Amino acid sequence: MKQIKNSNLNTKIASKAKIFLLLFFIPLFISCGSYLKSRLTVKDNYIPADFGKDDSVLLIEVTAKSRSTDKHIEQAFEKLYKGKYQFVYKHGAWKKRYLDKSRYDDFWHSKFKDSVKYRYFLGTGDVGVINASGGGYSIPEFYLVDRLKNIKYKKAATSFFGKLIKAYATNLEETRVKNSKK
Repeated sequence: MKQIKNSNLNTKIASKAKIFLLLFFIPLFISCGSYLKSRLTVKDNYIPADFGKDDSVLLIEVTAKSRSTDKHIEQAFEKLYKGKYQFVYKHGAWKKRYLDKSRYDDFWHSKFKDSVKYRYFLGTGDVGVINASGGGYSIPEFYLVDRLKNIKYKKAATSFFGKLIKAYATNLEETRVKNSKK
């Protein structure tokens, strides 16, 4: 009989611990997006101060290494960025079956050599991470290049890539709108 009482007590403690953890971590994940948005700024050298002053087209790379990463990029820019942009692929991404060639252009096509019209390039890649046990994994990253001035801005990477790219697309749009009114 005593064992049953201890078992019930352990179940109650375990369920209270789960509730506590949920209440602790949910706000942490929700606030992650606003924290990222506050860091991916002109001031922190992730976005050029003059972004959006001209009428250039932003080239956005899809890698086809990870359909999930590409999907996050596409959704963020289709929903949050209202400037001109074009999805492009490079690094052999055209070999991937899911890449719809009617939607993407080859970055190496001669029309993209015009660095005035296609001034900015949002590149993507992966960062290797080694954990304490010696194993490794990679997380997606992105960076912005001003092709006209030949300047590469700071890279950003996190395992919360969906939130990161949404925050970045939002900040790019806000900067573009602010600068286009000048």
